[in-house]
Amino acid sequence: MTIDLDMLMRVVMFLLSLGSPVFAWFIANGKATAAEINDVRRHAEEMFAKSNARDDACDKRLAEKDLRISKIEQDLQHIPNKDAVHRIELTIQKLQGDVEQATSQWRGVQTSIQRLEEYLVHMTVAPAATARAPRSRGK
Repeated sequence: MTIDLDMLMRVVMFLLSLGSPVFAWFIANGKATAAEINDVRRHAEEMFAKSNARDDACDKRLAEKDLRISKIEQDLQHIPNKDAVHRIELTIQKLQGDVEQATSQWRGVQTSIQRLEEYLVHMTVAPAATARAPRSRGK
């Protein structure tokens, strides 16, 4: 089969005539797609800007929370742990024992002071009574 140049030209022209509308349709859709792409791009940029604003707000809140947590951790370092509280309880119990011992010793001292006071009162009352009574001077 021999290919004639004239026949080849006709086939090419036929294919070009069929391809032109398809090419035009692709270009028209490409232009519409570019507009849609621009719309999507603008929408994405707006969403990105909103997202950045939310991220900034979240970062700010997170920094505030981090600062609060740091302050709480510092405060917790000064609070006694269970071992320290136990030592404090033992010390308080020891002090209570010491106070009870001192109280019992003071009761003894108080009793001695009361006896001494009674003796002194009795001694001052007794000489006054004997001083008032007439003495008999020999017979």
